[in-house]
Amino acid sequence: MEALTCGQCGKDKKLIGWDITETLDLKPLEFFVVQTKRAKYACPACPDEGVEQPPVPARIIDRGMCEDRVVIEVLVRKYTDHMPLYRQAAAFLRDAETDISRKTLMGWAMRAGELLVPVNAAIFAEVAAEGCMQVDESPVPVSDPDTPGANGRGWWWTYSNPRGSVSYDFARTRGYDAAVDRLKG
Repeated sequence: MEALTCGQCGKDKKLIGWDITETLDLKPLEFFVVQTKRAKYACPACPDEGVEQPPVPARIIDRGMCEDRVVIEVLVRKYTDHMPLYRQAAAFLRDAETDISRKTLMGWAMRAGELLVPVNAAIFAEVAAEGCMQVDESPVPVSDPDTPGANGRGWWWTYSNPRGSVSYDFARTRGYDAAVDRLKG
């Protein structure tokens, strides 16, 4: 600054406050490695006792090379932002120079879905207990692992009640009874 002295009396000016301006910025997508240190203990006098070590923290992908935040980001992009996994893989490579295969991303999404099965079953039980159930079945195209490049047909079932609880199910066939049996568990 040019004038830290008073132009009238010549004394130094004192700081009396700040004006703060806030602007929105963003950090580009960034992947980084997290190291988790786990101590190992052994008794030097008793080698038969072996080594003791605290367990690895539980994660969505057991023994996987990704933190839960990465899996959650993939799920939010897929189900909230409607971004298919092949586009996510391309974006990760382009924006963060990290090559994650579409097959790996699908494995993460499937594992997270497996963990949510009991939650969905509990919601279905709540919907069914209401006495009034609204059901919608919709045919959906599904990648067929037996015929790469071709789509098969699957069925997306939505179960709800007037109070607003909603349960979902997917089946490769249209059978309502089989779908209900899957949800009841």
